[in-house]
Amino acid sequence: MSPATFRLLQATHRPFDADSFIHPTQAAAWRTLPSWGLVAGRDRTIPPATQRWMYRRANFRKVVEVPTSSHVAMINHPRVTAQLIEDVARATS
Repeated sequence: MSPATFRLLQATHRPFDADSFIHPTQAAAWRTLPSWGLVAGRDRTIPPATQRWMYRRANFRKVVEVPTSSHVAMINHPRVTAQLIEDVARATS
């Protein structure tokens, strides 16, 4: 990631909102809609093992692993992310 992109993310992203524990989700879309996922192998925000567990629990149709990616795979690995999006579009059209 370029230093400019890093500074932009650092300035515009807010920390995790603890209100998430007070106001739980009423209905999870993954329970009724087909889903796909991407495991970021070097994610230090959501550990890869936790990502895999969430994808298994949700019965995801396809999971792509990017072993060298940090939490922002869509920025660091845009081609892999775009390919996954294209796969989803083909599968649901």
